[in-house]
Amino acid sequence: MSTRSSAVLNRRYTPAAGAAFVFCALASTAWALDIHIAEAGPMSGSSVAFGAQMRNGAAAAVEASNASRLLPNTQVLLSVADDACDPKQAVAVTNKLTMTQVRLVVGHLCSSLSISASDVYAETGIIQLSPGPTNPQLTECGIPTVIRICGRDDQQDACGRIHSSELIDATTALLPQPSPRHG
Repeated sequence: MSTRSSAVLNRRYTPAAGAAFVFCALASTAWALDIHIAEAGPMSGSSVAFGAQMRNGAAAAVEASNASRLLPNTQVLLSVADDACDPKQAVAVTNKLTMTQVRLVVGHLCSSLSISASDVYAETGIIQLSPGPTNPQLTECGIPTVIRICGRDDQQDACGRIHSSELIDATTALLPQPSPRHG
């Protein structure tokens, strides 16, 4: 993706992430309370590298928020939950997080896990900030507590074509046609 395209995506999704975070703060019953958020992702298994990136990003956001003192007398606390991108483990993680004081979950990385967790989080009022799932079904069901911060599978062909045409002469390249089975 070009620098221009990346900048457009960042401008588009950064406010949503910030809004979710501020909503969690405002939803606290008092300003002097801690705000609990969780990162749910693959801390083990074949996708552990992605989980580490998610964990590090969430930790950096929490550190920056706490350092900014934007929310006086309030600490944002991060917990990390390992779903290993495994459906059985993800059910346990989702249920555990709903039994705690967590107000926002950054996760899950895998689409199928995010889709199944979204209903459970919505029932308990937990905001789900989804950093990796690309399956359109995650947001098509209209759950208001789900915020997607990455592109959908059905958008990737168009983005790839735009990016490819920026890099090469489109008249000399054969680009594959979109497939309805993608994702």
